[in-house]
Amino acid sequence: MEKIKDVEIISVTPELWEVYRDIRLDALQCEPQAFGSSHSRELAFTKEQWMERIANRYNTIVIEDGKAIGTMGAYISNDEIGKIANIVGVYVLGKARGRGLGTKLFDFVLAKVKEDQEIKKLALTVNKEQEFAVALYKKFGFKTVGEETTLMGDGIEHVELLMERKA
Repeated sequence: MEKIKDVEIISVTPELWEVYRDIRLDALQCEPQAFGSSHSRELAFTKEQWMERIANRYNTIVIEDGKAIGTMGAYISNDEIGKIANIVGVYVLGKARGRGLGTKLFDFVLAKVKEDQEIKKLALTVNKEQEFAVALYKKFGFKTVGEETTLMGDGIEHVELLMERKA
């Protein structure tokens, strides 16, 4: 495994909307089977739509040599047990994989989530075929609690695992 060096993990601010947009569009183009949206749909987003996405989610990016090479987000919802942090948009550029960046992103996002004492649970969905992603989530204590078939960004229905863990 290549050592992680000269990377910075930062929260996405409104000033970074274009950097976030670019890594998100790359994710949708390169791994459409992993996302519930499509490249063509989000390519048409206006600046205001990107800003709204930033305002309503906690988004994080990994920067290396001035370029975003990974991202992860979370949004908060509520159910009968209280607040839930929903992990979304996890992606690392293909050429940057295998360096532990997914782990670093998770560490960063989980530290932020833990700042809100009212969050009781973390949840995510993952395409069952994304074996490396499933393994990463299990490493962080997520357990499969169900399955559902979802139309993904590639236009094909895939089985997604519903995974959860305590906050």
